Amino acid sequence: MDVTHEPSKSRMAPLPTRRWRKQRRCLAGLAVCLVLFGLFYTEENWRGQRAWENCKRGLKAKGLELNWANYVPAPVPDDENVFGVPEMQRWFSGGNVAAWKDLVRKLPSSSYPAVNIDSNTARMPVAEVTIGLPGMPVPEGSIVLRWDDPASRTEAAKLLNNALGPTAKAPQSPIGIGLMLRRPEEVQIARIFLRCQTAPTQKKLQEFLPDTILHADAVLPERVLRFEADGNGSYRVTMPVLARVADYLAWSDGLEPQFALIRQALRRPSSQMQGFYGTPNTVPGPNFRSVRTPAPLILTALFILEFVPFP
Repeated sequence: MDVTHEPSKSRMAPLPTRRWRKQRRCLAGLAVCLVLFGLFYTEENWRGQRAWENCKRGLKAKGLELNWANYVPAPVPDDENVFGVPEMQRWFSGGNVAAWKDLVRKLPSSSYPAVNIDSNTARMPVAEVTIGLPGMPVPEGSIVLRWDDPASRTEAAKLLNNALGPTAKAPQSPIGIGLMLRRPEEVQIARIFLRCQTAPTQKKLQEFLPDTILHADAVLPERVLRFEADGNGSYRVTMPVLARVADYLAWSDGLEPQFALIRQALRRPSSQMQGFYGTPNTVPGPNFRSVRTPAPLILTALFILEFVPFP
């Protein structure tokens, strides 16, 4: 008799493969992570909201008002508002780059009185430093300073600034100053007799008279003040010839009508840009990207005209 063996159920329904089991574990782990992330952010949002509500209650208890509308300024009449002048609103308010470009285009960029620092820059003498070793006589007209006196550096800086005369910071100047009132030939050279027990090195002299005494920028490819030995135990101190204030003002005369308008506008007692103040995000402000290049040029010229004493 023929006996037929039927396959067992275990052979008819194959077990899940190892790959499928691994995928299920990954999916289960991902689901757990998502749940944990959700719980974490839900709890943190709840804590943050509770902290903010507590903060508001504390501020209100101190009498502080949290309604933004209460801080919106009242409208300023145009005749009392700096930005009531249409040109001021157009030049200085945010979002209008074209107005600034039209304004700056009137300045001749080719004749901008700039100052460069390199080996070809014209230089002018500002001081003569004589190393006064023991027994040396003081040259006529020299100011005596002691090398070992800490106050001598301050005095030397004052002498150099007095020799150079009034200066002003030029926009985008690589040395920090850039404009002077006097002509190079009018600079009154400071004569310094430096009493020392032993002659200092040139490096030490540069530390005694650093570039910072002229308010120059610290990071420069070359020094502003240079010491040139004359072979007789003394040094000639030179610096780049600065552009004259008169040349800068002549260059900026192309904006004189705009300067006059700005002066008149700044005499008004209030300043409020036109715009919507209903929400913090819509409060109008200046367009810093459009004004950061031309604004220093205009402000420098205005400062010179108002404050630099001309002879």
